[in-house]
Amino acid sequence: MRIRNILTLLLVLLGMAIGLYALQSESNSDLPKPVILGSLANIFYPVEFSHDTHAHMSEMGTGCETCHHDFEDGDFSPCSDCHSNNPNETDEGQPTLNGAYHRKCMTCHRENEPKVSICSTCHTVSGQAKPEKPEFKYHSPRLSGPEVLTFETPDADEPMVTFHHKEHVNLFRIECSACHHDERCSKCHSYSDTPMNTIAELKEFHVPCESCHETEDEDGCSFCHKSAPSKGFSHSMTGFTLKPFHAKNKCESCHVGQERVERLDKTCTNCHSNFVLGEFDHAATGLVLYEDHQELDCYECHIDNKFDATPQCVECHDDDYRFPDDLPGEYLE
Repeated sequence: MRIRNILTLLLVLLGMAIGLYALQSESNSDLPKPVILGSLANIFYPVEFSHDTHAHMSEMGTGCETCHHDFEDGDFSPCSDCHSNNPNETDEGQPTLNGAYHRKCMTCHRENEPKVSICSTCHTVSGQAKPEKPEFKYHSPRLSGPEVLTFETPDADEPMVTFHHKEHVNLFRIECSACHHDERCSKCHSYSDTPMNTIAELKEFHVPCESCHETEDEDGCSFCHKSAPSKGFSHSMTGFTLKPFHAKNKCESCHVGQERVERLDKTCTNCHSNFVLGEFDHAATGLVLYEDHQELDCYECHIDNKFDATPQCVECHDDDYRFPDDLPGEYLE
């Protein structure tokens, strides 16, 4: 039975050799989409190899070379150009085509799915109930990733750093590959409910953050280093505290699309194109103006009509009047 299974797998991989195409470019737009491998449909259900998904995942590792180790000037030749299924044309240093495919697939899948039958990851015997395979963009939803990581930094003035991993992925929509380079998935992910523990040097923590945070600026250390675990993101951290009108909106209503969330221009007219001076109901900001302020022109508080700047009181009041200690109205409940 074991010999029969091995022969069956070899035949499946022969079908893979026929179905796979050579990559002509490293551009994601040129990547082959899922390839249906069905030459052994009488034994197995056709295998759908999600090439584009694996290519996206490879961005966190060594790139296309993870599988296509022989390439020149971005031209990736088919594996069958070098690997043959004729045992007489191979040696220990160059496996058969079937062996080459199995090595590439099983190396990662054995590491990341130690408790899952390695064959059933790709193959289902014809006649058996075909499992529903979930759609996923970058990695399998079965992977258990960290939500919050807390690190002790005894050599720093403030001994605690809290990294809200789930917020960076789901809230800020940051791609895994933006932080993770030359890594293996199993470093952080496992197929258990408990994420894997990792130990890393200081540089390893700082380097992934450098693209967004000033890790070399000593004045910026306090953004991450605290005396106790931080609670995570609050919109007030951006300098734009959400008032009642904006607080009820979903993030996507301002940060549209699926791309990485970026800081927006706080000028009101950047979003509110229908804003007209003299026709604005100030209560929409959550602050109802007192009667003696309702007749004032906008620029008398918002100098030069810069509505993203802190309102000023000096046009009418002495220097001891300051916003927000002294309000020109009352906030709505």
